Amino acid sequence: MLKQKKAQAEFPIAVFVIFFIALLFLAPTMIKLVGSTLTPLGNSFAAISPQANATAMYAVEYTNNFWDTIVVLVFVMLTIVLFISAYFVDVSPVFAVVYVVIGFIFFLIAPSLQDVLTNLYTNPNFVSEVAHAPMSEFLTNHFGIILFVIYIIAGIVMYGKMRTATGAQL
Repeated sequence: MLKQKKAQAEFPIAVFVIFFIALLFLAPTMIKLVGSTLTPLGNSFAAISPQANATAMYAVEYTNNFWDTIVVLVFVMLTIVLFISAYFVDVSPVFAVVYVVIGFIFFLIAPSLQDVLTNLYTNPNFVSEVAHAPMSEFLTNHFGIILFVIYIIAGIVMYGKMRTATGAQL
């Protein structure tokens, strides 16, 4: 039996936000795992073939860049969803729900998340891995400020959209 699901934001939003938070924790761990496995292997290949060593080191660099890029892209995707929901807030109530839910979750967990990630990213065991993820480190170090600026811009977009929808001049 199908239920009426029109204009209802449910589970996928929370999953997407949890996925982003998990990526922030998973990225340095995966970089550490791949680096600690392939770097000694590549060094042992150096005696056999310089090309094999170069291939192993390329895999390490590729993994480092991959995870750094993934974290930033997911953050950008969440920001785009936020701007879209701010722009379409007057079209359907679901966009207001999306905006409020994502905003509430981000601001609720931002201080705790920033503390945990700062501890992880400054951990001596992850120093070399974090050096290979400059975009993620920047995002982590400035998470509260970046979030605040994004929400100010989204609020301006929402206010401007609602004002023009009612026929007011900006």
